[in-house]
Amino acid sequence: MKPTIKMLLLLALLANGAVQAANMQTLTIYFDKDKAYLTNQEAQKLQMLKGADYILLKGHTDNDGGNSYNIELSRKRVDAVKAFVRNLDSGIKVEADYFGESKPINSNVDEKEKTQNRRVEITYVSDPLMRTAVPVQQFEIDNG
Repeated sequence: MKPTIKMLLLLALLANGAVQAANMQTLTIYFDKDKAYLTNQEAQKLQMLKGADYILLKGHTDNDGGNSYNIELSRKRVDAVKAFVRNLDSGIKVEADYFGESKPINSNVDEKEKTQNRRVEITYVSDPLMRTAVPVQQFEIDNG
């Protein structure tokens, strides 16, 4: 999905949240250096997503390695979180993007800062109306 469409969808969800009292929250999952698997501690944090209806995942890396490698590593991290979420509840709508090293939260100058950039940022919405089944409607237009 294109970034502008994602932003519009997120804004619509925010507006819907104000009207429908949707519960939007954030969560960050951290990864070990050069790894894309979830540790037990981070997997435990993902249990918070059980009641979510929509999740937006954004994958990131530190600046070690080349750009194409880091894009792929951030994709693998997002895929690991996505797979966990799918096993948690297959009804959750999931959107994802990955940025590699292009959007650090700090300057990446030492190991402490690099550790903070090895992450998947999660924005999630819990809104029971998002799971409400809406019957298909059919209309006839009388042109006569």
